[in-house]
Amino acid sequence: MRILFVREEGGASVVAIAIVLAVTLLTGAFVMTHALFVTHRQVAGTADNAALAAADVAAGFVFGSPCESAAQIAIRNRATIESCTVDGFHVHVSVSRYIMGITVRVSANAGPPHPL
Repeated sequence: MRILFVREEGGASVVAIAIVLAVTLLTGAFVMTHALFVTHRQVAGTADNAALAAADVAAGFVFGSPCESAAQIAIRNRATIESCTVDGFHVHVSVSRYIMGITVRVSANAGPPHPL
């Protein structure tokens, strides 16, 4: 009686390629997620700065137009002003940046504190 064994030559290569592919995909997903997180934080800082600059103009501390000041801050930080609303000394600014096919939008408000 003769027992036939199935040869498994090259099986480790397939497993190694699968592991390398999985690690590559996970690394790519991590890098993309990290890039989006960093961009969101940058756009949030830009929105805050743009709102503060616009509020300074609205309060009369700086000469100019509030929304123009906000737009200049956004442009210097590679972002775009989507909306700018001035209500007295209070300013609401919405800023966005396009990265990896995704638009990251952040809003910020600035102005004097509300009395309690």
